[in-house]
Amino acid sequence: MSWMSQCLFLGTLIAVGLSWKALTKGLKKDPYSMHFIIPLFLAVAIILIEYFDKFGFDPNNRNIKDWVDGAVYMNNMLTPILLLATIYLLYRTWLTSKKELAQTQDILRKKEEFELLRARIKYLSRNLDASPSGSFDIAVSIFVIGHHTKNEQFKTNLDHLLKYLIILLPDDKLEDIPSSIDQFDELKSVSKALGNKDNTFRDILTCIPSMSADEYVTGIIDGLEHNIELSEVKKLIRNLVRIMYRQAYHALLSHDGKSIAVKYAEVSQDLLMSEMALNIYQLIEASKFKPELLDEFRFHFTKLEFEALKKITRRPTL
Repeated sequence: MSWMSQCLFLGTLIAVGLSWKALTKGLKKDPYSMHFIIPLFLAVAIILIEYFDKFGFDPNNRNIKDWVDGAVYMNNMLTPILLLATIYLLYRTWLTSKKELAQTQDILRKKEEFELLRARIKYLSRNLDASPSGSFDIAVSIFVIGHHTKNEQFKTNLDHLLKYLIILLPDDKLEDIPSSIDQFDELKSVSKALGNKDNTFRDILTCIPSMSADEYVTGIIDGLEHNIELSEVKKLIRNLVRIMYRQAYHALLSHDGKSIAVKYAEVSQDLLMSEMALNIYQLIEASKFKPELLDEFRFHFTKLEFEALKKITRRPTL
């Protein structure tokens, strides 16, 4: 072996030794690239070693033909290898560009879905802060009070409660109580006369009753007979109205309630919240960013509100 071949061979061994750590790290990080680069590097080293071993190297050689022949040999031998390296680099560039494009598309898609989610949440929140329509009160009369037609005791107790409450009201508040045969309409007026504000759907859906409307009416009557504070009566009546609204809302979402919703257009508008919440859940479930979107959704609502929205959309798994 010529001295030049020996130098190249030793140089190759030294280079491999010095870069061994980087090579092993590269194999772990990108094995496909390293499996391509290492053979190319070794092929170039073998070609050079073989050339100098067979033909030697004389820097003092002034024969131009020898230099030209050497250059042609090197060009013919190394061009395919360098061409392969160029093709591979182009391929890696294409892969990198493809990956970056996919990442950019994901970022844009995520931004778009977050903006859509926030717009829907804003619209849902605005409707949650609205009060039930007049037609919705009819649904309460049908599904809550009318539901107890077989139990006349409920109507009797409710009527007894209303008379009891009217006696407690100051004279200047009595004129606000309508002469209506609708018990729920009268109950709402009494509640307002006691100082309660109009209920919003946010209040209604987050009301978690510990007892039914029947039991609540009986409990209030019992409390009145034991002279409970008027401030406590005010809270109990407010909760009773919310419980009756809540029962009606869930009744309307059932199969039996659809005919009422169709009959009264305003009731259909009241029920839009369940559709809005359902659209939000469908957006979250269909997204590849489900955990992030769900966290964003939770951020805008209290735990009670979030659980209530799950219930009206029949989404217990989220």
